[in-house]
Amino acid sequence: MNPFQPRLLPHSLPNRDIRWQDGSLKHTARLPCGIPGQGPHGPRYIEFHKEINTAYVVNELGCTVSVFAFDVDAAADLVSGKAKDVHTLTMIQSISTVPEGFPTSLNTCSRIAIHPTQRFVFVGNRGHDSIAVFKVHRSAQGRLSHVDFFHTMGKCPRHFQFDRSGKWMVTVNQDTDSLATFEFHHSTGKLSFTGTQMHCPSPNFACIFTPYSTETGNDLYYSNFRQGNGIAHAGTTGKSKL
Repeated sequence: MNPFQPRLLPHSLPNRDIRWQDGSLKHTARLPCGIPGQGPHGPRYIEFHKEINTAYVVNELGCTVSVFAFDVDAAADLVSGKAKDVHTLTMIQSISTVPEGFPTSLNTCSRIAIHPTQRFVFVGNRGHDSIAVFKVHRSAQGRLSHVDFFHTMGKCPRHFQFDRSGKWMVTVNQDTDSLATFEFHHSTGKLSFTGTQMHCPSPNFACIFTPYSTETGNDLYYSNFRQGNGIAHAGTTGKSKL
């Protein structure tokens, strides 16, 4: 769901109005998730930038990120009923999640995420076993450029998660039953392995929680957790590759 207007955008990327009164949906339009004729794309997740009118779709099968400009005025017209069957998203870029020359048939994408600073986008590659890091160019309507690709120190990175500070990342390597931690360098966009790995049977999700004091209600993030420390929880539900 995008943060500007009440619209829902599932995997097939149709536009739909969502009515806050009763939660009902109304189909308004449909748009391609990647460059026509270059599929299958397999749109998996969509993320909206919090500071510019841009959305990012990771295409699981096509191993690409599609960048979309979000039209706030068109969305407002759809919500108000002034317009029908118009697109609120327009694709302005498609960029690969794997290095040039790597066969996309040997890879599928997992998660896409925007860094808390809104300056970088990350995608997990299952097959290439890497995190692709992209720089966000705000002056170019949120278009992306490659920073680099970083091995996850395991196979099939199903998920990854940043701590609240945005400095530490946990990668979830499903096929090697492991979690690995990385330090993210804000100035360069680079990830560096910390040397820390943990065994976890078939992990597929990670959640990092920063505790609060139960006595005072104070956020411990700015005291003993200010260095980015927290508690990581990993979900395990078998060997599903969905």
